[in-house]
Amino acid sequence: MANSEQDHPFNSYFHLCGREFWTAIQNIPDVDIQCFDKIFEKVPESERMSEEQIKIQLIVNRYTNPICDSCWKKPSSKVKLYRCPECQIAMYCGDACLKAARPAHIRRCCRKDGPLDDGPQKIVFIIPK
Repeated sequence: MANSEQDHPFNSYFHLCGREFWTAIQNIPDVDIQCFDKIFEKVPESERMSEEQIKIQLIVNRYTNPICDSCWKKPSSKVKLYRCPECQIAMYCGDACLKAARPAHIRRCCRKDGPLDDGPQKIVFIIPK
């Protein structure tokens, strides 16, 4: 384990989830985090989530609500999802979906400057007035 992982405040959580979770946390594009900042700008700073908490929330949401980023299938006895081997964020049900989604996914995959996700796992906020 690299020093940055050993010293990380959420190390025990990463240990439970494995290296894939740590990789996914590191590969979230900055724009995903900035969405939270924009949404919660009226919340007192003392009550806001930290950047690390936001990253964890984003990945936990993806991992607990898995869906193929291409055909939108959910896992079942007939459908197994596989994570993108590079970013560990996007999920696909097979090679055909991986190939079909690749041109769009490559813009976000392991890129801190990648665009906001516009696929089935896009960030949606419902804010009461």
